[in-house]
Amino acid sequence: MLPQNERLKLNGLFQQAYQKGKSVSSKNFKIRYTSSLPQLADRMPLVGFVVSKNFSKYAVVRNHIKRKIREVYRLYRLKDSKSGKLKKLGLVVISVKPSFDLFTYQDIKNELEGLLNKII
Repeated sequence: MLPQNERLKLNGLFQQAYQKGKSVSSKNFKIRYTSSLPQLADRMPLVGFVVSKNFSKYAVVRNHIKRKIREVYRLYRLKDSKSGKLKKLGLVVISVKPSFDLFTYQDIKNELEGLLNKII
């Protein structure tokens, strides 16, 4: 589980990431991100996860996908903590496209890590 101080929870911060951030996308994911402010360069980015109702009308299914994505990010974050490349980012929003068709953990991991490597 991500620490509280690394979670993106406020609606205003989500809006800031959507309005001012850059984006990269793949078949199943879209990542919006902003660069870190100089005074916060030593902190990990704030990360939010979004799975809309267009994906599934059942909250159980949406939460299941979010748990898998959070775990992939958490492990990627631990692996990257030595190099500190993630510290270049300020706000990160990882959203799932409605056409999402990956249900195995390994497929999600491969695609999401590829996108995260692209933005760093």
